[in-house]
Amino acid sequence: MFDFGKSYGDVTEDEWVAWFMEAHDEAPDELDALKKRLQVALQFDTKILDADSRVSRVLDNSMKTLEADGQEWVIHQEGKLMVEIITKAIKPAPLQLAVSKQL
Repeated sequence: MFDFGKSYGDVTEDEWVAWFMEAHDEAPDELDALKKRLQVALQFDTKILDADSRVSRVLDNSMKTLEADGQEWVIHQEGKLMVEIITKAIKPAPLQLAVSKQL
């Protein structure tokens, strides 16, 4: 096998796991680009009066953006990043401040 420089029978399980996990390792510039796309996609629509509907719309848009890029893993593995992006999307500003204090 070219990537390992040896026969597939000689590759250990740990080497296979490390090789497959490389697919999940994102370069910082790729993560920054994804973060920018999420910030654009996640807009807190204040025209929707129901708070649950507003939050549902934000979450739905985040999943659509992540699925379009094949990056659904971000929800599970980059929870802190997602909370930061969603918190910044909250409008009006006093509500955003109140939510930030609760976190």
